[in-house]
Amino acid sequence: MADRGRECNVRLFHPENVSQTKAIVAWVNERLENTVSDHEAFAVAVIEEGTFNILAGAVFTGYSGENMFLSGAIDPEGIGKVTRGHLFGMLMTAFGEPFNCLRITSLVAPKNERSKRFVTGLGFKQEGALRDYLEEDTETLLYGLTRKEFLGGRYGRRQRREWRRAS
Repeated sequence: MADRGRECNVRLFHPENVSQTKAIVAWVNERLENTVSDHEAFAVAVIEEGTFNILAGAVFTGYSGENMFLSGAIDPEGIGKVTRGHLFGMLMTAFGEPFNCLRITSLVAPKNERSKRFVTGLGFKQEGALRDYLEEDTETLLYGLTRKEFLGGRYGRRQRREWRRAS
């Protein structure tokens, strides 16, 4: 049974934090069908206070100035502990300072139902499919979320007000 009383925080780990970034990338990779590179990755994790116990993790790669790619997962232990506010904080890593991305892109294997539910639950929309991207003779689904959609969507309304007050 989950310890719902324990505090959780969202923390950003830059590529300079090599060991922690690599640990989060490895944690996310254990939960995904495809492998995420840790090269120039920015990792965000929801961790239990006072520990490095990861409950949810996101890896942002391919920063272009306007876009980042997201790969993420929630541990079963995090269900009930990881809140919408935590997920908002993870996405604000890309949409807010220091990156100010216009969009986040996520690629999902078509048979990975958990990943599809994860990204659509965050507000991502399926935008298309890429042929032979992750695997030969297989399409990879392309999902996108724009800053405008995010800040105007269900995650953004309440949290946006709190975020602006804190800024």
